[in-house]
Amino acid sequence: MTSPVAVLLPDVSAPLTAPFWQAARKRRFIMQRCAGCGELRWPPKPLCPACLRPAALEDWQDIARTGQIWSFCVYHRAFHPSFADRIPYNVAYIKLDAGPMFISNVVDTNELAIGRAVEARFDDVTPDVTLIRFQLLPIREPRHPVLPGTAARESSDAR
Repeated sequence: MTSPVAVLLPDVSAPLTAPFWQAARKRRFIMQRCAGCGELRWPPKPLCPACLRPAALEDWQDIARTGQIWSFCVYHRAFHPSFADRIPYNVAYIKLDAGPMFISNVVDTNELAIGRAVEARFDDVTPDVTLIRFQLLPIREPRHPVLPGTAARESSDAR
């Protein structure tokens, strides 16, 4: 008989990250912003890396939930036994529109591509833990710019 595999989950009670996990439970995406210099940072740190000001609870701020896939890898072998039932799964490095980079998964797709737009979603994995994962946003058709003089030329050609 084999023993059950422990699932890897974050420590939601760790003092440095607890505000982030509490906000995720409420469907809010927050990060630390230095009250001294305005630096937005992830992961949370006890000191601002830009100005060395000590972090405070009031330094957390809501951020945009959107970004782009900066890099990703797809695992075909489980990194940990608790991930075996998810094969294949991805780990993506997301460049958030707010600025920082964030490591997570892009869910419900096999069509990952660098530069694809994504949006955060909140997945309740236990009664106490909500993970922030991402989903692809629809591909927008590129807008073709109207070059100076083009519209006038087209109307004169039609005569």
